[in-house]
Amino acid sequence: MKAAVTGIFEKNHGRYGHRRLHIELLKQGWTVAKKTVLSPVQYRAHALAA
Repeated sequence: MKAAVTGIFEKNHGRYGHRRLHIELLKQGWTVAKKTVLSPVQYRAHALAA
């Protein structure tokens, strides 16, 4: 799933937040909770800010 999140995030030039990422994952057939998507997004945001 991390690869899917990263792929969607990079495909959209880092413009997608956790809400849009969650919707995209659902469209791709993933069954995932919103908070599960939120965690990698927050990690990536902190890594980019540093």
